[in-house]
Formats: sequence, C-alpha cells, structure tokens
Amino acid sequence: IGAEAQAVIQRHGLIGKALELELTTADGQRFALGSQHGKVTVVYVWSAVWMPKAVENLRRFQQELPPETQWVFLSLGTPPDLANIGKAAAPSPGTHCYHPS
Repeated sequence: IGAEAQAVIQRHGLIGKALELELTTADGQRFALGSQHGKVTVVYVWSAVWMPKAVENLRRFQQELPPETQWVFLSLGTPPDLANIGKAAAPSPGTHCYHPS
C-alpha cells in the first residue's frame, strides 16, 4: 500500500503543473501538451474498451468545469482509427490523441 500511496501523492503533485509531453493526434499531427499552459485543461486517458462508461462519466464531470476548459483525449493502446471513434463519441470538442502501446 505504500507504493500505491506514493503514486497518488506524485499524481496529485502534477495538478497545476505544465506537462511537457509530445503527443500524436488522431489525424497524425504532433501536439505539444505544454502548449496548453495557462489554460484550464483536462487530459482524459481512455481505452476503447472503456468508451461507453467513460463517455457517461465525462458528461457528468464536464458540467462542473468552466466552459472554456480545454479537453485533450488520450487513447492508450489503440491505433488512430479507434481514436477517431472516440472523437465521434466524446461529450465535448477537444484534441484527440493516441498512443499505440
């Protein structure tokens, strides 16, 4: 349980910090997550397996955020075509990225 607690503490320490990650968008473009610095940004990590439940949960969460919130959807373990499926189902506009592994 000590390692799990440490992981939670480390993630909490990322809130409000710029993440300097280079991502690939669903249409093959490069996206620098650090370009969102200074904006309220939600990075939502998902998998195609979780999609139906994830969309439901996001809709509830979205109502509590400012309307100018920037959304970055990061699909893990999926090819670009599945990331595009997520784009169609997403509850709000945003930048859709993927990582194949």
